[in-house]
Amino acid sequence: MNDLKKIAIVGGTGREGFGLALRWAKAGKSVLIGSRSEEKARAAAEKLNARLGQALAVGVPNSLAAHQADMIVLTVPYQGHDLILQAIREGAQGKIVVEVTVPLAPEDPTQVQMPEMGSVAEETQAFLGPGSPVIGAFHTVSSASLKRLDQPPDHDVLVFGDHLQAKEEVLRLAELIGFRALDAGPLLAGRTIERLPALLVWLNKRYQKKDISFRFTGL
Repeated sequence: MNDLKKIAIVGGTGREGFGLALRWAKAGKSVLIGSRSEEKARAAAEKLNARLGQALAVGVPNSLAAHQADMIVLTVPYQGHDLILQAIREGAQGKIVVEVTVPLAPEDPTQVQMPEMGSVAEETQAFLGPGSPVIGAFHTVSSASLKRLDQPPDHDVLVFGDHLQAKEEVLRLAELIGFRALDAGPLLAGRTIERLPALLVWLNKRYQKKDISFRFTGL
């Protein structure tokens, strides 16, 4: 983990991406907040730095974030996913890409619209090629819990992928910010795990909560 000096959060101006950026910056990581709008990226970085009281984040366009980072985390709406992949493809070569994107149905986020390939993670791996190992993680983590820095997370992170060394890196990165990280299997596991956030949306609405998630027992 020590060689991962910079983490790019592509889509870091959104709630999930900003929450992850906040946690990693607090843990001492250098964070690049990426956005299609450089102005929004800079504003998000300034907000993060002001909250933590030190300059740990920089806001840049997505393509530049991918080039400058040691690891890339994708937290973008699925509707714009293809364009984001095109923007980061060159910069992502030779780097671990953590896929957090969920294919929620735009008209009803309690449902999903799974890609023809089976999952977003598989789609990303096919587009970027074998030189960029794709690992899925953080799909069931609520942005509300990420932003409560005074409270440690009380739920699990499911981490899946085919590249074992890359998966170990992501497991440690999740543990760095207080999660219990679980190896949830190969990249194919995304066909199941990427559906779970839709259930969480329904549960949060039904019980008027913001941070329902999963904690596995018996481990």
